[in-house]
Amino acid sequence: MPRQKPKREIGNHRCGECANVVEETKFNTLSIKGEPTMGRCPHYKEGKFCVLLSDRSCINFKPRNEVK
Repeated sequence: MPRQKPKREIGNHRCGECANVVEETKFNTLSIKGEPTMGRCPHYKEGKFCVLLSDRSCINFKPRNEVK
C-alpha cells in the first residue's frame, strides 16, 4: 500500500506568503521574469524542504509581516 501524502491544502494562502518559507534566489530557481519560484520550508519533508511558492499552504502557515 503506498504511503499517504500529508494534506497541504488548508485555506486560500500560498506557500510564498508564509513567514516560514525562505525564497531561493539561485539562478536555476528563478522564473523568466527573475522572480523566485521555489523556497525552503522546515515543515516540508517530502522534497528535502523545497516547495513551490505557488503551492497551497499547510497547517503550519504563518503570515508574513511585510511593510510596503
